[in-house]
Amino acid sequence: MSAKFAPGETVLCYHGSFIYKAKCLKTRVALNTFGDRIIQYRTHYNGWSTRWDEWVDDSRMIKNNDANRALQAQLISKHKEAERAKAKEKELKERARAQRIEEKKIKEGEQKVTQEITVKVDTAPPVPQQVALPPPDVKLTFPPTLDKQLGDDWNFVFSEKRLVPLPRTITVRHVLDKFKTEGIRRNTVAKANAQALAAGLVHIFDSSIGVALLYGFERLQYSEILEAHPEASMADIYGAEHLLRLLVVIPRHLMAVGLTEASAEVTTINQLLSFLDSNFEDFFVSEYEMATPDYMRAQQAFGLG
Repeated sequence: MSAKFAPGETVLCYHGSFIYKAKCLKTRVALNTFGDRIIQYRTHYNGWSTRWDEWVDDSRMIKNNDANRALQAQLISKHKEAERAKAKEKELKERARAQRIEEKKIKEGEQKVTQEITVKVDTAPPVPQQVALPPPDVKLTFPPTLDKQLGDDWNFVFSEKRLVPLPRTITVRHVLDKFKTEGIRRNTVAKANAQALAAGLVHIFDSSIGVALLYGFERLQYSEILEAHPEASMADIYGAEHLLRLLVVIPRHLMAVGLTEASAEVTTINQLLSFLDSNFEDFFVSEYEMATPDYMRAQQAFGLG
C-alpha cells in the first residue's frame, strides 16, 4: 500500500462543496467503515486555523495542477451561481421574520428585560409612533476573531449544512458565570454590573433562542432539544456560538430602554466580548458536525431549509 501524496506536498482537497488549497502534513494507515486498511492524510487548509486540520483519505484529495485548479474555479463559480439567489431569498425572509418577532418581544417584555439588566425604563421619554427612531447609537466592539467566527458560523450552518453539537459542554450559563468571576477581577462596581448583565442575558437568551437566534437549518435540531429537555433552560444547552449571535442583536434591546454607548451596560458587554475573544479556544466548538441523513430527510419533509 503506497501513499499517493507525500508529507509536505501542496494539494487540493474537497471540503464541503468546494475544493481548497491545502498541505499534506503526514500520513497514517487506518481502517475504513468496512474494516479495510486505507491511507489517510493529515491535511491543513491554507489560510485556515489549525483547529480545522483533519484526516482525510485520497477520495477527497487531488493533485495541485492546472487542470484541477480549473476544476476548483469551475465548482466555485457554479455553486455560487446556483446558491446566490436561493440563499439571498432565504436570508431576507429569516431576517424579516426575526425582526418582526424581536420587535414584538421587545414591546411586550421591555419592562421585564429592563429589570433584569438593572435599567429603569420609566426615566426614558416615550417615542410617538409617528416619529421614526433615530439610527442606532449603540455600537459594540467585536474583535477580529469573533467577526471571523460569525462569518464561519453562517457558512457552516447555512452553506455547508453543519450543526453545532448539542448539548454543549461549556454552555451559555458556564461562559457567563466564568465572566462574572474571572472576566472582571478588581472593580466592585464592574463586578456588580457583570452579575446583573449575566442574569439579563440568560433571560434574553432563553426567550430569544427559538425565535431570533437560529438559522432555518437549525430549527429541527431545536425541536429535538425541546423534546429531549422540556424543562431545561436553553442557556444550559447552547454555547458560545449562539451567545455571540445574541450579542450581535443585543443593541436593539439596549436602544429600546434608552441606553447609549456611554452606558455601563454597554461597557460591560464590550468587556464580555473581549473575554470571549481571550478564551476563544476554550469556549467555541472546534468543529461543527455534519447533519445525519435522517436529519436531512426530515428537513426536506418539513421544508425547514
